[in-house]
Amino acid sequence: MAPRQTYPGKFFIDPAHRLPGFQEYAYYHPLFLYESLWNLANMAILLWLSRRFSDRLKTGDIFLGYLVIYPLGRFLLDFLRLDASRLAGINANQTLSAIVAVMAAGVLIWRHRPSRSTKSTKENVPS
Repeated sequence: MAPRQTYPGKFFIDPAHRLPGFQEYAYYHPLFLYESLWNLANMAILLWLSRRFSDRLKTGDIFLGYLVIYPLGRFLLDFLRLDASRLAGINANQTLSAIVAVMAAGVLIWRHRPSRSTKSTKENVPS
């Protein structure tokens, strides 16, 4: 949806380049700016995670973290898009983003679950 005139981050679109059905709106959200800021925040979070939990991370965990964080931002930003990709009435971009984020989170959780072999080994070691 187009923001109100008082929105400080409004972005003017020339009438010749406006989407059909939105010609009466002159100002729009700068989604490219929002996504850039989200990507910078994503990078900062991943760098922090890689340093804070370096002793517990496995190979590929930072990439899986990226696959959780980035789609979350895309999912939220798609609520502001005027040209959403609809398939059978469903926003395809949001659906794919949600699937990727949930699956990557599931893989991360599965990779870091306490394994039975580790527990049984610890229990069998004499004190």
